[in-house]
Amino acid sequence: MAFRPCGPFVGLLRLAPPATLAALACLSAAPGCTHGGARSPALSTALDAKGRATKSSTGMVLLVQDLVYSFDARGALKQVTTLRYLLKTAAAVRRFDGVNATWAPWRERRPLLAATVLTPDGKTHELDPATIAVQPVTSGQARVLTDRRRLHAKLPALVPGAVVTLRIVTQEKAPLVAAGSVHHISLASTLPTLRSRVTISSPAGSPLRVATRGIRLKPRSDSTRGGRRRIVYEAGPFKKNTLWEPLLPGNIPREPYILVSTARSWADVADAYRKRIEGQLQNPSAALVVAEVRRRAGSAPMALVAGLVKRLRDKLRYTSLAFGDRAIIPVRPDVSMSRGYGDCKDMSTVLLTWLRAAGIPAHLALLRAGSGEDVSPHHPGMNLFNHVMVYVPAGKGHPALWLDPTSKYGLPRWPPWAAQGRWALVIRPGVSGLTRIPASTPQDNLYKEVRKVVFQPTRGATVAETSITTGMHEVYLRRMVGEVTASRLRKNMTGYVKKVYAASGLTALRHTDPRDFTRPFRLHLKMEKADAFWTSDLVAKGKLSTHPVWRHAGRYALSPPPPGSKRFKRRHPLRWTLPYRAELVYDLTAPRGYTLRSRLTSGRRRMGPATYSWTMREKDGGKRVVITYRFTLGKRVWQPRELLAFWRALRRVRQEVPDTEVVFTHRGEVLKKQGHIRQALDLYRALVKDHGDVPSYHRQLANNLS
Repeated sequence: MAFRPCGPFVGLLRLAPPATLAALACLSAAPGCTHGGARSPALSTALDAKGRATKSSTGMVLLVQDLVYSFDARGALKQVTTLRYLLKTAAAVRRFDGVNATWAPWRERRPLLAATVLTPDGKTHELDPATIAVQPVTSGQARVLTDRRRLHAKLPALVPGAVVTLRIVTQEKAPLVAAGSVHHISLASTLPTLRSRVTISSPAGSPLRVATRGIRLKPRSDSTRGGRRRIVYEAGPFKKNTLWEPLLPGNIPREPYILVSTARSWADVADAYRKRIEGQLQNPSAALVVAEVRRRAGSAPMALVAGLVKRLRDKLRYTSLAFGDRAIIPVRPDVSMSRGYGDCKDMSTVLLTWLRAAGIPAHLALLRAGSGEDVSPHHPGMNLFNHVMVYVPAGKGHPALWLDPTSKYGLPRWPPWAAQGRWALVIRPGVSGLTRIPASTPQDNLYKEVRKVVFQPTRGATVAETSITTGMHEVYLRRMVGEVTASRLRKNMTGYVKKVYAASGLTALRHTDPRDFTRPFRLHLKMEKADAFWTSDLVAKGKLSTHPVWRHAGRYALSPPPPGSKRFKRRHPLRWTLPYRAELVYDLTAPRGYTLRSRLTSGRRRMGPATYSWTMREKDGGKRVVITYRFTLGKRVWQPRELLAFWRALRRVRQEVPDTEVVFTHRGEVLKKQGHIRQALDLYRALVKDHGDVPSYHRQLANNLS
């Protein structure tokens, strides 16, 4: 099993390159975390590349990838990897001049590393074992510490045209957990691959489950001899990986691979892990913590849960010590509290003991968080999980909850987006399979912006903007405010109002406490002299941007390829990272003496599963107008034809429904055009009498008397 080190949930999770020979061992949490799993060491993993190898432009061709996975009676794995590849260019020689092999000393033996370079002149050059360095493995994140080690060596005599044969042998001392493991064996990387061969061997009668994903491939042979079962797959050539597309659902493979499981059932896996951690779930101080939080938050279940989560996030910061089996086993709660830090499994264990002390049933839940492919519910095993949360079954006064202590601004009602819709293994007696974590819908994630604009007699307008959010939008807004100092927030918001409203600056900035989960979060901005809305002697006008309703759809959705482009084709469904609905309200009040000239209409457009609409309401006899724009994605997963319909409709909307310009005309000018000169002059005089301190009214009267 290989849990990857991760940072706390703070942002969008990105796919990392395929794992190295043994993925970094840490059961932890979060966006920014890479995807764990015992993947095969394809070229981009075993080679010491100075960047990700992509397409054939790397100047390298993988001639043969030969992978042997051999399991003993305990389920421990011995893996033999043989790669033969051609370096075609000088750039490829510079880029792929080294090799690596990593291991976890507490459960794996030191790898055997050998390499041969065949140069174009027919000479062979062996890698000298004396040139192999042993180095610590860094997680790439300052808050994740690991005791993993790496063998690293530079290849001898490399020149363009050289063929390298690399052989790496890794072996487990014992399986990660006795119940079994699951392995993801890549058949093709992002490099051109001529042939992949995979051999899987295990004792006859062992609970071996093998399946292919992303490719239709039958075993070349499946035989039993000498008490062992041996399965062989062969595939190739692969020009490049064509399966990946943006925003794929969790059940869609990103590459062709073989999935191997050695566990009998998820029940065995859960039971084995529960026995490993049950000694860590003792927390004598839990009752005192619960009593203190209950005095402040009350005894209502949701208020108590929110109070305990806030207490945990206030007391513990995210840091992972992935030393030895602590890569997968949490430390005791008292150790975490004394240190003042922990990773996802440590923090979840503390929260679990507090909830149980409060009489609220709670269990640890293991999952593979992120935007990548999810675990298979049909192939049990521990080592593809990369995150731990706390599951609270539905009870009196609260629904079922999935709590992530590492998500600093996460709401108790919803798990982070990277966990929504994913499979989870709940660690409790009697579990028989995986549980699907609920996924939010567009109705759950609202972004609403209300812009109240009061035109002034001269120059710009006074604008008050209020942001109202729910669901994941609320999490993001809380984080935006809570992660910066007050001065920095004011500077950021000042830059925002200058850009959006052409305002001179902020006159007011207010928001609710981003760490207070007992009430909705609101952000209020107010500014004077917003020149995006301006007034002259004849008209007051402003152009209304609809950008806020679209921006959360993302660059991919809002950048349709041109008609006829091959990029217009998509083969797999699209799963929105943040399914949402947006509402933008403009409430515009004209200056005194002005009335609405624009005659705005309402409308509605179907955009595949999405809907876009706008409504206009004229109030106070044309002195005020309220315009509302609404957009909703409709559902979380779209089929390719639905995305195509959205792109086509989006192009039409951009052409037919441009940003609206609202124009108010001075009523005196309207009366003059109608021939009512006396009434017009009376209006100008009344404005001067009532607002003698406004120079523009005096100027308007003088101009009409001259």
